[in-house]
Amino acid sequence: MHVEVEVVGPSPVFDTGIWTKLSALYLKFVEEISCALQRVKTNESTILLEDFNAHVGNDAGVGKGVIGRYGDADVNDNGRLLLQLCCSNALCII
Repeated sequence: MHVEVEVVGPSPVFDTGIWTKLSALYLKFVEEISCALQRVKTNESTILLEDFNAHVGNDAGVGKGVIGRYGDADVNDNGRLLLQLCCSNALCII
């Protein structure tokens, strides 16, 4: 598995490919993204482009500033993983 970091202008762009199901490989993939994010300077903006097949819901209290209160209330396992990744790396979902 490989996560590429490409610097385009002032913001790193992560080219991650498409992972759409929760599995051991998906969990490893999320772990590698988290490790790659640790290498990004804290004063830089980060853009993470991916089809996570994640339903993150609309409970802004659970999302801790990661999501807004609008959208579907539906949450799935991939959504919970994405919320955890974003919360632990100070990212927001737009």
